[in-house]
Amino acid sequence: MSIRSRERLPELTLDEAVRISRAAQLGLLDEDDSHIAGLVREAHQLTVRASIWGDVPISQKRRSRRLLAIGGSAVILIWTSAVVVPYLLR
Repeated sequence: MSIRSRERLPELTLDEAVRISRAAQLGLLDEDDSHIAGLVREAHQLTVRASIWGDVPISQKRRSRRLLAIGGSAVILIWTSAVVVPYLLR
């Protein structure tokens, strides 16, 4: 669990993450502080993810898509069981 998720801080942008990563590589940040070390880790993960996938994932969109998929699956499961169970009980 990252520091930001526990404290509910705003998400890092890619530009912020790149600047934090560069500052950490240059040794300008005190990584002995756990909060700063967590930010550096998160910034590094974000820059690596962006370099691999080409963009920063938007967590709000991901949550809403996940919720939509789970909700849709639940509706289909309930509807299917409501149709099939009465025929099995006959």
